[in-house]
Amino acid sequence: MSHRNTGFYSAYDKDQLPHTGSSTYRRAVAARQPLITTRDLARHLQVHPETVREWVRDGRITPAATTPGGQFRFDLDDVLRQLGQPRKRPETD
Repeated sequence: MSHRNTGFYSAYDKDQLPHTGSSTYRRAVAARQPLITTRDLARHLQVHPETVREWVRDGRITPAATTPGGQFRFDLDDVLRQLGQPRKRPETD
């Protein structure tokens, strides 16, 4: 019996990625980058999610990907570089 994966896309077979939506999004999915949502980024930066969206509109930050539905996905290290902030290191006890 042959098993066919119909619900998930292999990171190794880019031809299986959907051909709709943003090519940036497809590249990010194919690369399996650890991307975070607008809300998660806002929590990390201790700002409101609308502030993050304003920064994108103003060109202060650039999302790593945009979903076919228009939602942003961010690479935390990339955003911190764009904002000129060093990444916080976990506190040691």
